[in-house]
Amino acid sequence: MSNLNVERYDNLVKNYRKSSANTISCRPGRLAYGRGRVAVLPFTNRSGRDEASSRVFNAVVDEFRHKGYSVVDPSRAVNLVSSPEGLSECELARIAQCLDADMVVCGEILRYSRYKKARLFGILLGGVVSGVHSYGDVELTTKVFKASECAVIYDNIISEHRKNQNFALFSGTGSIMNYTLAKAVENLYKKF
Repeated sequence: MSNLNVERYDNLVKNYRKSSANTISCRPGRLAYGRGRVAVLPFTNRSGRDEASSRVFNAVVDEFRHKGYSVVDPSRAVNLVSSPEGLSECELARIAQCLDADMVVCGEILRYSRYKKARLFGILLGGVVSGVHSYGDVELTTKVFKASECAVIYDNIISEHRKNQNFALFSGTGSIMNYTLAKAVENLYKKF
């Protein structure tokens, strides 16, 4: 065997070992490169705000995609679970098996609120509004179930409060709410 063939063979073996080390699935016949397959279930909404469910769900899906995970098609996860409240480890294992996921993420939205307050400086400016403070509050809980361990490996709660000051009377609270939600989700899943 010539040196050229030996070198090619060594590179082939080295590349195979490197790529197989990057696989995360222990299931035979399925290779998954990257960080793993994640199924995100809809969060239970206890905040009383209708838009909270879809906004938090989309933020969590985007966060895991941004971190390099392969996210199971969200419509499959939504259709599989009728009520995400109080899922046991047995039910989470069944969901992981049905969706062929390495991890299942679920949780609750405890608070999702935004409001604004106007500040007046009557002495200096003659009673005109000098600023509007917009506030955003988000409180979330989460559980992450890992299929290979058949157990919940992460259980956490986070609360975020953000404030933004504008110097205009007619300002919205949407941007501060987007920022608050993004920070809450980022901090909640920092470990992953």
